[in-house]
Amino acid sequence: MWHPNVYPSGSVCISILHPPEEDKYGYEDAGERWLPVHTPQTILLSVISMVHLPDIIACADGSYPLRMMRVLRIRMQRGNGAMIILAIKSALFD
Repeated sequence: MWHPNVYPSGSVCISILHPPEEDKYGYEDAGERWLPVHTPQTILLSVISMVHLPDIIACADGSYPLRMMRVLRIRMQRGNGAMIILAIKSALFD
């Protein structure tokens, strides 16, 4: 199954695993990145949270926004504008 925060190789894109320097894109606060106080438990908790609540803005491969726009555009062209929820589910799980 596709997940917006997992690369095709299986690597995950998760803030607390990023180096502790400032984010050059300005998306993450330095406090969200790696700190020496993290334990295996805090890392696993973050991974579990990522699985249940994906970060659709900061995708691992950048494809989610494009994928979502494509699905929504097709639904709108077919006159199914009220089907937004189904389009979102389709983009996430197809």
